[in-house]
Amino acid sequence: MQNACGVVAGHAYSLIEVFDVTEANADTGFDDVVGEVYMVRNPWGDTLKTDGTYSSASCVDDAYYTDSYGDSCSWYNGAVTDEDSSACGAYDSGASSSNTSCCVCGGGTAVTPFWATGDYASQIPHGVDYTTALDSGIFFLDKDEFLSCFDDYQVGHYRDAEGYTDDWADQEGDTGYSRAFTVTPPAKSGDLYFTVETYYLGMVSQLCQMFFNTPWADWILYQNGA
Repeated sequence: MQNACGVVAGHAYSLIEVFDVTEANADTGFDDVVGEVYMVRNPWGDTLKTDGTYSSASCVDDAYYTDSYGDSCSWYNGAVTDEDSSACGAYDSGASSSNTSCCVCGGGTAVTPFWATGDYASQIPHGVDYTTALDSGIFFLDKDEFLSCFDDYQVGHYRDAEGYTDDWADQEGDTGYSRAFTVTPPAKSGDLYFTVETYYLGMVSQLCQMFFNTPWADWILYQNGA
């Protein structure tokens, strides 16, 4: 099940970056902010989000198309693959057809993505290529879309400009045994933030879910080893 944004219900997504897109203003000599962009990724490596202001898609589905089961083109985006396109045209109702209405079936309407204009594409951080972003599960939202597409979000602490440092210890393939990690503070005074995070259940493979109902972690904090 997915919402109007193409976001899968009960599934966790990663907010990779929030950044401003700018363009030069010849009159002032400064750059004007065109928009604030939220770059989000589906950890499973695919996404059904193909529309919106900052969409990287070069094709737009017919928003009014529904098949004989009442499904829109969004359903076909998840059902049709390069290996299996048999769903296209199989459930049409009336004069409209998924083959002419849905991009994934070879239809839809060709559009010029926002990122293909100006020098906007060069401003996407982390070397992300908008032409292949959807294949990696990466999509772009404006602020209103981000707040409406997701029910909940968590924000981490980043205070590098104040002299703080981040120490990460990421354990993949954990078998559940106790592990010790050491952190050396950059100063003898100031605030220390400690947190232990687990992956959301929706980010864990089905095989691992067979053994645990949900990821969990216990931790103990020691000072100077005591």
